[in-house]
Amino acid sequence: MNPKDLFVYGTLRSGFENASARSLSASASLRGAAKVHGRLFLVADYAGAIPSDAESEWVFGEVWTLGEPEATLRTLDEY
Repeated sequence: MNPKDLFVYGTLRSGFENASARSLSASASLRGAAKVHGRLFLVADYAGAIPSDAESEWVFGEVWTLGEPEATLRTLDEY
């Protein structure tokens, strides 16, 4: 992956209609579906992900190429 690529899961994926997903869609290009070895867990009201070495644990999402990485990541961090 290139340093401008971002893996997202949950409500940041394409097709979600929240302000952050729309902002990502407007400022980045969808490369496609992806998955990483990981495990989801609940953090307050949202899902967090941590790496996993277990063959059976996957987090499914998408990879986006960011047009303006610093600005986009700043916005997503607030989300």
